Amino acid sequence: MSNNYFRFKEFIIYQDNCGMKVNTDSVLLGCYTNPGNARNILDVGTGTGLLAIQLSFETSSPIVAIEIDHQAYEQACSNVAINHKEHQITVINEDFNKYNPSCKFDLIICNPPYFETGSPTRSEKRNVARYTGNLTHEDLISRSKELLSDSGILAVCLPFQAAEHIKNTSDSTSFKLVKNVYVFPKEEKDCYLELLFWQNNKEPNAEIPLTESLTIRAKDNSYTDEYKNKTKKLYLAF
Repeated sequence: MSNNYFRFKEFIIYQDNCGMKVNTDSVLLGCYTNPGNARNILDVGTGTGLLAIQLSFETSSPIVAIEIDHQAYEQACSNVAINHKEHQITVINEDFNKYNPSCKFDLIICNPPYFETGSPTRSEKRNVARYTGNLTHEDLISRSKELLSDSGILAVCLPFQAAEHIKNTSDSTSFKLVKNVYVFPKEEKDCYLELLFWQNNKEPNAEIPLTESLTIRAKDNSYTDEYKNKTKKLYLAF
């Protein structure tokens, strides 16, 4: 049985009431996302609240964390309180597709449901977190585009195949991919994850996206220096 909490250097995340637990994908997305001068930030499908809390240590700007599942919403609220971030993070229990905020966001971040199809689990909240029935990748991108400010950024992580499909089918006339990070689980293994960063109202003839790569483990299964350097501000082990 997995722990009901995950302790980082600066904060702790309880996860016993969430369909998806703390995972490397979200941690890396948070590490590669620079809030910069973003005045308003939205974390879509916040789950435990991990990304919102992680970003709160990088910026003083207000963060809204939205979650459709009520138990996960309550867990995120609890984690925000435990980590003394109530003054900065507002958690709401709502469907992102129906969300009508009073402001535009300069940064939207999301570790979305990964899979379009698959065998349902016994846990409905895990099904919601894993499968795109409630929020397709296309819906996420189009809805985010509507809620982003001029030059606002959407940051997401997706499995390799889903990411390649989205890059080939998404409208790039005013929503431009500006950064793409390929994540490899181990040396000599195929890419399994991509971190994607789109910018709103970017000129369609702008330069090709900045491309980076990261390998998590070496051949001997030890963590690579690049992975440790990227995550050492978070993990106790590094």
